Amino acid sequence: MNELLNKASGGHTGVQYLLNLGQFLMQLKDDGGTMDDGTMSRSAVAKRIASEFKQFENVQNMFWNQAVQKMQKAPEECVKDMNAKSILDDGEVLLDEGDLKNGLGSFWDHYNEMLNQSLDRQIQLEDIVSKCLEEVAMLRKRHNVGGDVLDPLSIKESLPRLLAHVFVHYSITATGDEFMSFLATNRLDSKGLDMQALLGGIKTPHNIQVLAILRFFGFGERSDRKNILPNQLVQVETGGGKSLILGAAATVFAMLGFDVRDACYSDYLSSRDAKDFHPTFSDFQVAPRIKYSKITTFSEDMVAAKGDVRSLTLELFAGKSLKSKVVASQVDVSKNQILLVDEVDVFMGPEFVAKTHDQVARLQHPGARKVLENLWQRREEAQTLQAADKLCFDVKTGEAYKNLVKSFKTFEVVIESQVRMMCVDLHDYMQKTHPMPEFNPVQGCVGYKVQDRIDCDAVFGYKSAFAYLEDQKKLNKTEAKMNEALSMLVPCGQFSYTKIHPRHIFGVSGTVEQLQPFQRQEVKKHGLHVFTTMPSVYGQSKFRFLEQADAIKVVPAANFFQEIALATQEKVKEKRAIIVFFESHRLLEEFRRSQFFAKLPSPEILVEGLSYDDKANIIKKAANTGQITLATAPFGRGSDFVSYDDKLQERGGVHVLQTFPSADASEEVQFQGRTARQGKKGSYSLILREEDVQQKLGLAADILHDGQGKGYQKMKSARAQKSAERFASLTSDLQEAHEKDVLSHALLDALVAGDRKKATDAYLDFYKTWMQSHVATSARSAAHHYVICLDDSGSMSYGQKFEAAQRAVEDFATQAALKNQGTSSAMSLVIFDHDARVVCNQTPLDQHASCTNAITYQGGGTEFSRPLNHSMQLVRGNKDKYDKQFILFYTDGEAAFPQAEADLMKRFRDTGENLEFFAVAENRAPALDLICKALYPWSPLSDHCLSQVSPEEISGAMQETLRRMNMAFVQA
Repeated sequence: MNELLNKASGGHTGVQYLLNLGQFLMQLKDDGGTMDDGTMSRSAVAKRIASEFKQFENVQNMFWNQAVQKMQKAPEECVKDMNAKSILDDGEVLLDEGDLKNGLGSFWDHYNEMLNQSLDRQIQLEDIVSKCLEEVAMLRKRHNVGGDVLDPLSIKESLPRLLAHVFVHYSITATGDEFMSFLATNRLDSKGLDMQALLGGIKTPHNIQVLAILRFFGFGERSDRKNILPNQLVQVETGGGKSLILGAAATVFAMLGFDVRDACYSDYLSSRDAKDFHPTFSDFQVAPRIKYSKITTFSEDMVAAKGDVRSLTLELFAGKSLKSKVVASQVDVSKNQILLVDEVDVFMGPEFVAKTHDQVARLQHPGARKVLENLWQRREEAQTLQAADKLCFDVKTGEAYKNLVKSFKTFEVVIESQVRMMCVDLHDYMQKTHPMPEFNPVQGCVGYKVQDRIDCDAVFGYKSAFAYLEDQKKLNKTEAKMNEALSMLVPCGQFSYTKIHPRHIFGVSGTVEQLQPFQRQEVKKHGLHVFTTMPSVYGQSKFRFLEQADAIKVVPAANFFQEIALATQEKVKEKRAIIVFFESHRLLEEFRRSQFFAKLPSPEILVEGLSYDDKANIIKKAANTGQITLATAPFGRGSDFVSYDDKLQERGGVHVLQTFPSADASEEVQFQGRTARQGKKGSYSLILREEDVQQKLGLAADILHDGQGKGYQKMKSARAQKSAERFASLTSDLQEAHEKDVLSHALLDALVAGDRKKATDAYLDFYKTWMQSHVATSARSAAHHYVICLDDSGSMSYGQKFEAAQRAVEDFATQAALKNQGTSSAMSLVIFDHDARVVCNQTPLDQHASCTNAITYQGGGTEFSRPLNHSMQLVRGNKDKYDKQFILFYTDGEAAFPQAEADLMKRFRDTGENLEFFAVAENRAPALDLICKALYPWSPLSDHCLSQVSPEEISGAMQETLRRMNMAFVQA
């Protein structure tokens, strides 16, 4: 088909033929055929061809522009409907509407003049570029700017004209030479052609896109703020052309001398957008100054501008002399940097806020490879963590390990701990502990799922090495590649994402208003004080959700896949298109293996491991009549499911089915934005498992008993609460990320300066902190059992002590749940006085409220042996179920030393079982001190027993204890 269309496209005759054929296909009437048997009607097939093949792109533009022109508001109305708000409290910020109107009017005057001159063949594409570059050179000379940047505010009156040059160039190149030539030839003598409709085939920006860019350049600022170019956030509706806004803005900023980074969370979207604007970047000679990438790559490049921390660290380990280099400060790196952020809510989400970009070097050494190969040969011995520890001990007595240590004696602590991690990762690999490496068929390598792809550069310990050892024949790796895969990992940096401070940040998103208070605070730290909401270019939304009868379903897990299949079949019978989003590839694969998948007619599968072209093709045809698309969650953001199918619109448009609850409001808005795009009709629904509603939202399975409207409001409230709790836990993480960043830069500065002594000391300081953060990560990936003993003796009734202790337990459980997300961790609660009672037994942490809500005061004497006896029964009965178990004991009093229970705990630990004991007491409790001394004779008493803790300090003491529990996980 593609070959035939290419043959038909040559010359003006070919353009005319394809235009006629494309319009015929797009307008073909339904022949009344049925799709109940999985076949498609002629009109559906015709529209699919017209929307999938690039030869009909001008026809697609025509239909899109015709639809937009019907809804396009006058420039004055667009400006009037813009709203600027404070990022912190949504307070109104006044805009200079006259400034925006003048800027927009100037843009359109220059744009239309140049486009008409091009169509009249008065100017060529090269003329448009050369005139623009000549003006930039003249502005540089006038403002006496050499190699530095032109301040956009100093040339503000010229910016609409420069932007017009960029957009005219984009319009011409994106539309195509043959079509533009066809228009120019028939412009004066149309020969009966509808020239107005044909001009709609040109890719043209709309008012909202231009105004958004003008806000980046300071248009609309009131007189008191006009002397400073402020960072800006702009909210543009989904389907509003955010990529076009960023591409055009990047071109102008680069011409002014800035280095521009367009950062996104997705490789697929970055590649798509960079490809779309590349001809414009190239012709305007700014391609070297503009880079599209993921946010993680931007962070790494900012660090790399100072020096290659990986290669320098390997030189340090190898004992080579470090070549002294000039250090580029962070200020030097950032001074001319413009960061354009696509979907700023992701950048300010929990995936990046308070997180670090961890860099790891691969130390290739025969000893490291031999240790990994020895471990793999004995993999059947690593079925439990205890067995893995024993295996690790054996490996450390071998020659391979001894040779490795001998080669890097200065860094023995690194060698020892990394080999220990190899053993733990071998256990995790054999147990298939998440995350597991996957084979990337496109690149023929092993990697991990990162957003919308399998990233072979992603490192999660040594599981990738064991995957290479298991699949050597399948991967067909060379010896050099195997040496790289079987290397020792040397951590060499933890650089904070929040420390990215370019000269300016400009962002676009469809969900700025959904940012949580904590995110807004972080946004403000980056100098973003105001955001502007842009009106819809498409008029009133035609999105449908709760007005549908079955907008939300909560079903048992046993019926989950059946309900998804039934809902999908129903939309196909309605001659609709449906996109079903699954939370993970694993769930989608489980659905594919179910009996219900086979009943779906020709579904497309959109997953991370596909090539760029395969992803693009599936996305392009998803919004056609009768199409079923099953996709993983990353494609719920940014993917442009455009529909050109009028019949599909008559039947209600594309339907989006989400099969899991979103973690926050912005994520849900993004999924909803995959339908009802660009003024089209569309609908959305949820099918949720009962267990997801219970565990992820903390709600009862019968949430819909008062109707789906009230049920949805409960879901939104619960989600907001969960999100607030999640972000609240990041406060301390921010400080930790800052400390890691400082140590990492100190290491890099010493390496670049060539100071071996200073670099060695800096590395060992850094590695100590890295180990602590790895401890926390390892702890979060394991299953924990927290047994809490709470005193409710008579003295606990004084001065609200019991209430304070109860709140402390609730706070502890909340934080423990956040730190153990995605695991089967649980809590048990024992309340004691002169007796003891088990209030809850192994309640999942994400349902901790059902346990803490059962806390009641009873009163009585104080006795320690009974609660500890109950605790040990809970611990011993579940020793094979959890990776680690903890007893946390709180009391305000004293009691006799529980000799039998103390001996029992010691014997249990001495046999290698993973149990840790911690105590918090209002006063000195000698009995508890004795327990801590017996179990931890080598540690300071305060490491495990905190005393002199006032009622007001109980919660803080328990939070500190939780941190120490995470530390104990790896130290054991």
